[in-house]
Amino acid sequence: MHRRTLWTLYAGNLLTQTGLWFFLPLLPIFIGRRGGSPALIGVVFAAGIVLSNVINLLGLLAIDRFAYRVG
Repeated sequence: MHRRTLWTLYAGNLLTQTGLWFFLPLLPIFIGRRGGSPALIGVVFAAGIVLSNVINLLGLLAIDRFAYRVG
């Protein structure tokens, strides 16, 4: 049961990351055609990286706190 859940999480993460990496190279073109400056493109990319790291950190803290209560 646990192994199937783990593989389901792996598959979900793979699909999410694949979708993100297909979209990411097009983002500067999209922002530039909408009138965005190179500085805005940099801010958007930086915000995405920072938020991704914050979400990962919160997930790791939640795993450390609640993982041993389940099993």
